[in-house]
Amino acid sequence: MGHDSTLVGATEPERFLSEVSERPPSPGRPAIMKLAYEAGGWMERGRGQLRAGCGALLRKTPSNLRTGFWASVAVLAAGTVVAQAVPVLVSPILTRLYTPHDFGILALFASTLAIITTVAGLRFEFSAVLAPKQDDAVNLLAAALLLVMVSAALTGILVTGPLVTLWPGLKPLQPHAVVLAIAVWLTGAFLCVEHWAVRTKAYRAVAAARIRQGMAGALCQFLLFKV
Repeated sequence: MGHDSTLVGATEPERFLSEVSERPPSPGRPAIMKLAYEAGGWMERGRGQLRAGCGALLRKTPSNLRTGFWASVAVLAAGTVVAQAVPVLVSPILTRLYTPHDFGILALFASTLAIITTVAGLRFEFSAVLAPKQDDAVNLLAAALLLVMVSAALTGILVTGPLVTLWPGLKPLQPHAVVLAIAVWLTGAFLCVEHWAVRTKAYRAVAAARIRQGMAGALCQFLLFKV
């Protein structure tokens, strides 16, 4: 049996379907077989269209990522790496200025600060990044800053008494309760402003702020020696 010239580029299900449709109906060839091969033809065409669509997407995605998403990730990652490298570079000098007891208090101070600042703004700063309307984002940011101030005040009050009763391990922080409260306020406010910068896509400003934060922390450790 010869094939029509229009079927040269057809897929196997399409070719078989054409042949089946040209044959006269017979009891040994039920209609369900024709439906089955029609479904096969649809699947073959759908697979081809899906393959073509995925190929087009893969050709377009790398350039978009290089100019958009990955560029932003690289900027933020570079800022974080440099900010974390500063304390590591100055640690040999700090170990000659401070005693192991001082570093123990610093570790306790830093861990307590990290725990409190995580919940200080009740994560409203994250909601400010995702808010669809600008007015809602501004209100969420203001609420986060207000909650940070309240959390800082409560920290200064609770560390001097109730918290130490519940967790005696926090007793070394009692002389530094005011400093801890100020640190909670400054760190929480910094996180709120940082998330706002992420909303406005000011990634370079965020990276630069992280680097300055690391350098300022190291400088303060030098300036506060024996204070």
